[in-house]
Amino acid sequence: MNISQKGLDLIRNFEGFKAFPYQDARGVWTIGYGTTYYPNGFKVSQTDMSVNEEQAITCLRYHIDRRVIPAIKKCLGNCEKVILAQHQIDALCSFIYNVGTSAFEGSTLLKDIKAGATEEVITTDFMMWVKSGGMLLKGLVKRRQAEADYFNGNK
Repeated sequence: MNISQKGLDLIRNFEGFKAFPYQDARGVWTIGYGTTYYPNGFKVSQTDMSVNEEQAITCLRYHIDRRVIPAIKKCLGNCEKVILAQHQIDALCSFIYNVGTSAFEGSTLLKDIKAGATEEVITTDFMMWVKSGGMLLKGLVKRRQAEADYFNGNK
């Protein structure tokens, strides 16, 4: 199980590239394509040096390979009812990269995927995650709709 290039592009499109550290909507220091930790385990800080796109992609891939894919395998790998298509893996990678592994592990989305829920239910589950710091963000609405469409095969 791996993310595809289309999945990486989905994340890169929504995260956007920033060479210098910036604070996200919740005030967390971030760099590149939404990286909050470097592969060496250090947190991104305000005083960090800039990164180029190649470095940012390396950080993104590292996070996906070391945190996101293992979370999907942990939560769904042993579930005999669930066989994920590549587009579903990609959509989940984008979602988990954005909300975090713990949020996914406790989500209704996970429960409903395991239960074989309908596309409508899955879309509703994705759309529950459109706020940050209690504020509705248009960018998250757009991202969640794209992830839900991608997951449901309506790319």
